[in-house]
Amino acid sequence: MIRLLPQKTSPLDIIPVSLLKLSADAIAPLIARLANLSFANDAFPSRYKVGQMIPLLKKSGLPTHDPANYKPISNLCTFSKILEKLFLLRLLRKLLQVPVGVSEGLLHGDGIAQGDK
Repeated sequence: MIRLLPQKTSPLDIIPVSLLKLSADAIAPLIARLANLSFANDAFPSRYKVGQMIPLLKKSGLPTHDPANYKPISNLCTFSKILEKLFLLRLLRKLLQVPVGVSEGLLHGDGIAQGDK
């Protein structure tokens, strides 16, 4: 996953993405441990909850004095993005473990959640 990261480094990153990619074999187990601790404790590290907001003009030519003409862009640190992707992968794995018959039954109305007829 680290090697697939875009080359762009966030201003909030302590380590440049290029260095993360070069040291992926050494740093991946540390990130995996951080992710597992985060999931086990139901807590996201507060240091990674911080983002840098940058206003970006929606279209060129719009008046720059009107705040409504801007959209907010949030820069997150790379570790935050990695933890988010790992959480999403774990969630998808859990969701895909639902037995096929149960989900089909619910879709056709003859499953557990059918209610009174």
